Amino acid sequence: AVGDPYKTLFVARIPRATTELTLWRKFEHYGLIKHIRQVHDRKGHPRGYAFIEYYQERDLKHAYKHGDGLKVGGRRVFVDVERGRLVEGWTPQRLRGPQQVQQPLPMLLGRTAAATDVAAKPLPGS
Repeated sequence: AVGDPYKTLFVARIPRATTELTLWRKFEHYGLIKHIRQVHDRKGHPRGYAFIEYYQERDLKHAYKHGDGLKVGGRRVFVDVERGRLVEGWTPQRLRGPQQVQQPLPMLLGRTAAATDVAAKPLPGS
């Protein structure tokens, strides 16, 4: 894992033919992008999800609030924060099943994150 998880957006349901350049063009509208990492399988084929790291945390919040449902390659994508490094004990949906529903992180609701939910890090201005 590379980069700051507090500035990293998770994007899923990406059409496999989509390039990082296409993602860059779609998501730069929300702020200055530092890095995009599209995940590939062992054969080098895209797995349909990516991580977009912004320079500013406020840009991540903007992309999180307004980027869900954005059309990329004719398909509506799903966006979320990078929970894997922020929420202790979190597992991807493909491993946990549909019965567990993820709640919004307190950091995106304008509150300081509780130590039990997210690694303790106060938000700027909190």
